[in-house]
Amino acid sequence: MRGSAARKSFAKSHVLTTLTTRLHLSSGMSTGAQLAKGKQQAATYGRNVHRQDEFRVSGMPVSFPARSYSSSTSFKSGFLGWYLGLLESRPLLTKSATSSLIYAAADLTSQGITLQPSGSFDLIRTLRMSSYGLLILGPSQHYWFNYVSKLLPTREVVTTLKKIVMGQAIYGPCINTIFFSYNATLQGNLTLRP
Repeated sequence: MRGSAARKSFAKSHVLTTLTTRLHLSSGMSTGAQLAKGKQQAATYGRNVHRQDEFRVSGMPVSFPARSYSSSTSFKSGFLGWYLGLLESRPLLTKSATSSLIYAAADLTSQGITLQPSGSFDLIRTLRMSSYGLLILGPSQHYWFNYVSKLLPTREVVTTLKKIVMGQAIYGPCINTIFFSYNATLQGNLTLRP
């Protein structure tokens, strides 16, 4: 957020300086009138930074690269833009599907590294890992991180350390226990003893 504000501030000051220089050279206006007009046009430019790439000063076009000052439009293209749009519209489903794909890719990579020359991939194991990411890890992390962000909303160093400690002391042990129990249950290795 700070970077975006700094870019907008830089854009406005750049616009103001350029406008003042162009006005000074092209008109007989006083310096105060030039600054007032420049500030008004800079404010207009700042509000319309996404829509306006050029405007005119005393009949001369003044162009500014609006995209270099707009961080929101530069990231909204291609696969990343599509993915960020899904995160905005369907966060839980997107995070669950992402977790599932990451678990499947990690399991296939692990099997590929340890695979014997005469062996084959265990697709049931990959399905088990992928379903864990989809059904348990993705949703639980979504709710956990939302809860922690509401509980500790600032991004200070001390707050970040508190979030890390909470994750390692509370969430980590719980999700690891669930992972091993889920995996053992689906393999048929878990028996409940009285």
